[in-house]
Amino acid sequence: FNEKVREITLQGEAYFDVAKDKNRPFIIQTAKISIRVLGTAFNVKAYPNEPKTETTLIRGAIELSVNERPEEKILLKPSEKIAVIDSKMLSAEGEKLPSSLILTIGSLSKIHVDNKEYIQETSWITDKLVFKDETMEELIPKLERWYNVSINLESPKIKRYRYTATITEENINEVLNAMQLIKPFNFKIERNDITIY
Repeated sequence: FNEKVREITLQGEAYFDVAKDKNRPFIIQTAKISIRVLGTAFNVKAYPNEPKTETTLIRGAIELSVNERPEEKILLKPSEKIAVIDSKMLSAEGEKLPSSLILTIGSLSKIHVDNKEYIQETSWITDKLVFKDETMEELIPKLERWYNVSINLESPKIKRYRYTATITEENINEVLNAMQLIKPFNFKIERNDITIY
């Protein structure tokens, strides 16, 4: 930080609760977006090698710009989120797509599990991994980060299995055993490497 600006670079995920300081704006730089705030609470998810970068605003206001188009400013209101998706990373065959970035704006994902309401995007700050109707393919990166493991999924059929749950203190073995009860699959764990088949 210096006298004129508070600026950081982010890779990964972070929750910010920024104190107001009109004279020194807070700026977050990621590989795809830049966020400028004066005082607010929000979550940013910008993992390397993932096509989607997300910003979720809890309270206050933020101004967001895509690094490739810095002149375009997007203002987010409380309970809104924006996702910037790199469509080139989505193309498995490496085909050329007309636009490299797709922007979507939506609302917070409020999830009800066991008669409790969670905000999916920020549940991790209270040591909960919450997901609703997500495919195994969508869950694998989340489980890998949550448990610091590497997961290899060998069956294309299992990729489409869908799950809803709240994970708190369960270990990865307990989670996979519970998931097996919903949809059948096998798995083996060798240290930090997991194979699902």
